Amino acid sequence: MSAYGHEMEREHSAQSLSTRGSSEMGSQYTTEAGIYMSASAATVFISGLVTVGISVVSLLIALTVMLNSCQSRNSGVLEVYRNTHNYDYCRNFALHAELNSLGADLFPEICKDINIQIKKDPLHESIRDANYLKHIFAMKLCLKLQSSRWPLILFSRRPEKLRNTTVEHLMSMGCHGWSSLIMRIDDEMLMDFQEFLSRRRTMLQRGGFRIMAVVSSQMDALSGRYSSARIFKLPNPFFQYNMEDHGEIHPSQTSKLLPKEV
Repeated sequence: MSAYGHEMEREHSAQSLSTRGSSEMGSQYTTEAGIYMSASAATVFISGLVTVGISVVSLLIALTVMLNSCQSRNSGVLEVYRNTHNYDYCRNFALHAELNSLGADLFPEICKDINIQIKKDPLHESIRDANYLKHIFAMKLCLKLQSSRWPLILFSRRPEKLRNTTVEHLMSMGCHGWSSLIMRIDDEMLMDFQEFLSRRRTMLQRGGFRIMAVVSSQMDALSGRYSSARIFKLPNPFFQYNMEDHGEIHPSQTSKLLPKEV
C-alpha cells in the first residue's frame, strides 16, 4: 500500500505541475496580447499620421488667411465708400461755394483733407495740366481780342501794393497790351469782391465805357447786372477754386490773375 500510495502521490504532483504550467502559459499569453506589425508598416503608419496632421494645420492656416482677407476686403470697400461719399459731398459743397462766392475758410475740414490727398495723388498732375490749359485758353482769347482792337480791362483780387508783381507776372505769361489793370485799394480789401466789381464797373460805364463781354473762372465775377454783355465761364478744376483761387484776403495765395473782365 505504501508503494501504491507513493505512486498515486507522484501522479497527483505531476498533474498539479502540469496544471500550474498551463495556467502560467495562459496568463503569459493573455498579458502579451495586442497589435503586432513590422518596422516598415510602423514607419508608413507614423508617416500617414504626420501627413494628416500637416494637412489639418495647413487647412487651418488657409482658413485664417481667407478670413483675414475677407475682413480686409470688406474694410476696403467701406473705406472706398466712405471716401467716395466724402468726395461727392465736398464736390457739391465746392459747387455751392462757387455759386455763392464762399471763402475757403467755410469749407469743412474733411474737404481740406481730401484736397491734400488729391494733391498727393498722381491725378493732381492732370488737374494742374487742366488749370494750365485754362490759362493758355484765356491767353489766346486775350491775344485774339487785342488783334481785333478790343480794349481789355483786367480786374484782380490782389491789393494795389502788389501791382508791380502782378504786372511782371502778366508780362511773363505773355499777357500785355491791355488797357488797364484794376486792383483793390486799401479800403476795398475787406469789401466783398462782387461789390468791388459792381462799384468799379459803374465807374467805367460812367466814364464812357461799354462792357461787351465778361470772362472769368469765378462765379462772383460773372454775377451782377450787365447790359448787353456776353458772359464766358472758364472751366475751373475741382478743388482748385475752393482752396487756392478764392484766397483774396491772402495776397500770397492769389498769384493767378483771374477773374478777368473784357
